[in-house]
Amino acid sequence: MVYRYGAGENMSLDELYCMLSIILTMCIHPNKDIQDHWSNSGLLCNPFIKETLPRNQFLQLWYNLRFCDHRNPVSEVQETIPDKEDDGYESEKFEAYLKDSTNYEKEHNIDPALKRVQSLSNELIKLWKIAFARNIPTSKKFRFTIDESLLFFNGRVIFKVFNPMKPAE
Repeated sequence: MVYRYGAGENMSLDELYCMLSIILTMCIHPNKDIQDHWSNSGLLCNPFIKETLPRNQFLQLWYNLRFCDHRNPVSEVQETIPDKEDDGYESEKFEAYLKDSTNYEKEHNIDPALKRVQSLSNELIKLWKIAFARNIPTSKKFRFTIDESLLFFNGRVIFKVFNPMKPAE
């Protein structure tokens, strides 16, 4: 669910499309501060962004964008909590359960949005394959990827993956 701050109203689909187009435009024309895109300075401002949504409305939507439906709480995690009085109770298993359950709850919050994005990306890949593979021999296989550096993300990632090929930072 997506709510406006303090109003309890759902975000309209037009507002969501405007917000996504602004985010993609910000990725193409980055500024140090997000508010610089609405600046009066000719060097910093972007007329498309300025005309699409007012700054305060965009920031309100940006800070309050949520993909979690709290009407359906996670019940599976609560049912499988190991009991400390059981004979088979081990503290290591309980700690591992707690670690897994917090990750499950975090994944549950964005799961509907991820499933929708995944289905849309699968549809796009099918369309791209149809469009680009008309004149290409079937022996050549292509894989399409999206470069994550194109999308602006200013947050914390809790999932860490070790990549031995990545140079040390």
